[in-house]
Amino acid sequence: MTDLHHALPRNPNIFANSPLDRVSALRTNKEWLESKISDPNSRVVPYWRLQPLLLPPLTENEGPDAGWLSWDMVRPCCHARSNTILL
Repeated sequence: MTDLHHALPRNPNIFANSPLDRVSALRTNKEWLESKISDPNSRVVPYWRLQPLLLPPLTENEGPDAGWLSWDMVRPCCHARSNTILL
């Protein structure tokens, strides 16, 4: 089995070359979005002042990684003016 992390070209933009399905057909489906927000398996990358949460590289040869968190971890930090955006 090929390690997907090493199968993708190296790119300084950690959000580029992602194998994730960006669900373009579901982005405007309010019910689907609400179900994903309620799903304990959903993960988010929090942003603050347009900067994503990044984790430091694990080794010298790797770049930073996105800080994927569960909704349960993020929800206490959200307030009424917070925006949730599906990228």
